[in-house]
Parts: sequence; structure tokens; C-alpha cells
Amino acid sequence: MRRNVLAVLMAMTMTVPVSMNFMSVTTSADATICDLYNRSCTSSISISGNTATCQSKVIGYNGETTKISFSQALQKKNSSGSWSTIKSWSKTVNDFSYTYSNKYSGLAKGTYRVKTTATVYAGNKSETVTSYSSTQTVK
Repeated sequence: MRRNVLAVLMAMTMTVPVSMNFMSVTTSADATICDLYNRSCTSSISISGNTATCQSKVIGYNGETTKISFSQALQKKNSSGSWSTIKSWSKTVNDFSYTYSNKYSGLAKGTYRVKTTATVYAGNKSETVTSYSSTQTVK
């Protein structure tokens, strides 16, 4: 019994934690993307009447992420099924985390989404991530 306990304890102390960096790109609803210099990038849209509220959020790493450049686009689905940008905004902040919101009024009938492209900086290194919100429909 003592020998078995000792063997288990030795095996536990010899276990080395392994950490891996990974990149995932997804275009699903309210996408979350994790990369090297940011923990997440999300896009969301809410529509009230004919006004869309577009939101893009990047959460980086405190002490590592130094700047975030946002390109946010409100997109409408065409009859062919492709997406066209009807309004876009951009902003750069010197922070490791930021939520960027904009409103657009005068929406016509149709299906809309928000596309966020964010360039996230760690000093002179950078990466660009893209996320898409779920869709909302104006009837």
C-alpha cells in the first residue's frame, strides 16, 4: 500500500504542465476569438425599431496588449445572400481592453450583422482578428 501511494505521489510531482498558444477563427454568432495578444474579440448587434446598436469588444492581456485598432461595419444581407457594408466606423485606443459601440438609424427591412476587424498590438508586434455577430432582422 505504502509503495503504491509513493508511486502515485512521484508520478504527480513529475507531471509537467504544458501550455499551448492557439488561434481559432470562427464566423459563428457572437464569435469569440482567442489569439496571441488578445483573450477575446466579440461582435454583437441589437435592433430597436429601425435603429441598430453595434458593439465590438476586445479583451487583451493587461501588461502585454498596448493598443487596439477597431474597424466596425454594419452589414446587410443582399438578395443574393452576400453581405454589403452600409455603415462603418473606426477607432484606435491605447488600452488592453475596450468596448466600442455605435448606433445607426434608418434601417430598411432586411437582415443585419456586425463585422469587427481588430488589430491588437503588443508593443511593435500585432495581430488582426475578425468576428461576426449573430443576425437581426428588421421586418
